[in-house]
Amino acid sequence: MIPTFLGLSEFWSTAITILIGIVGAARLTRLMVNDDFPPVLWFRSRWNWWTREGTRFEAWNKLMQCPWCFGYWATLIVFGAGFASAWHLAWFLIVGSLAASYAVSWIVYHDED
Repeated sequence: MIPTFLGLSEFWSTAITILIGIVGAARLTRLMVNDDFPPVLWFRSRWNWWTREGTRFEAWNKLMQCPWCFGYWATLIVFGAGFASAWHLAWFLIVGSLAASYAVSWIVYHDED
C-alpha cells in the first residue's frame, strides 16, 4: 500500500506516487537510450559489444537504442523497486530526483523557445 504523505488523501498520495514513477521512468529511459553521460556511454558501448552482430545476444542490441523497448523495462524496474521496498523514503528520493531533474530540464529547454 502506498503511504499517504503531506496530509493528502490516499487518492492524491497514490496519484502523485504514480506520476513520480512515470516521470522517473521516463528520465531513466532517456538517460539509458539518449544521453551522453560518460558512465552511460561506457555502458552502452559495452552493451553494443556484448550484443554485436554474430553473437547469440544480437537480438537484444536494440534494447539500449529504442525508448519504446527500454521504457517498458525502466517502468518495471521503477515500480518494482517501489513495490519491493514498500514505497520506502529512499524510493521517493531516488525516483523523485530522476523525475524532478527531467521536469526541470524539460522546462528549461522549452523556456528557451
